[in-house]
Amino acid sequence: MTAEAAFVLGLALVPLALLAGVSAWADGRRPWAGSVLALGAAGLVGFAWITAPEGGLPPLGDVPEAALRLVVAAFR
Repeated sequence: MTAEAAFVLGLALVPLALLAGVSAWADGRRPWAGSVLALGAAGLVGFAWITAPEGGLPPLGDVPEAALRLVVAAFR
């Protein structure tokens, strides 16, 4: 997995983690799914940060283009 793919997937998990956590909190349940998603997102973004060839995360303005490249690569 490339650093770009890990970064995009990690950013995609962040809103899912927030929604799962808020939903569990509103229902009075423990936010297990939200916690697991948040840990996965943090792990993917951390992996992208460590393995990025330029030594850091790409700017957020490049995320839509990177997501499109990831979708195109998945369907090839």
